[in-house]
Amino acid sequence: MKSGWILLLIGIVLLCACVKQTVTEEVVIKYIPTAAESAEEPLSDSCAEKTAESERNSCYYSLAQNEQDAELCAKITEWDKKVKCYELIAVSTKKPEPCTKINQDYQRDDCYLAVAKAKDDFVICGSILFKDAREQCYESFDFSDEDKARCSEMWTSEQKEECRSYFD
Repeated sequence: MKSGWILLLIGIVLLCACVKQTVTEEVVIKYIPTAAESAEEPLSDSCAEKTAESERNSCYYSLAQNEQDAELCAKITEWDKKVKCYELIAVSTKKPEPCTKINQDYQRDDCYLAVAKAKDDFVICGSILFKDAREQCYESFDFSDEDKARCSEMWTSEQKEECRSYFD
């Protein structure tokens, strides 16, 4: 009879161990934080903590490219790197909006030209300030008759007329 009780106790102990392990595994799986819930600091904050300006600029540049976020380019203090950051995001997203953040006219025009080519959209050429650069942009496209109607998408009457002149 003693051996029966001992076997019963051993069975109960083993059963409890199995139940405890299963419950523990379920709890661990349930409470693993997701990336959104994680308390880690944002990567942009880790860029700000870099003491060397060049390292900080490189960090923001890489982060902006990875996240396709032009707002991060604004945190770059090195002018050429900032301009390149805006241009690369504009080209990769095929959206000219980041170009508007570039203060130097000729560099902003280069950005618009690059986006127009990347998007294969001559209407973006109308945003280019300098006439020579704008003409270069238009001339990089092979126009079809259907494209003439798109000239009406330009902002000013001067831009519309200039666009239409490529079809005459």
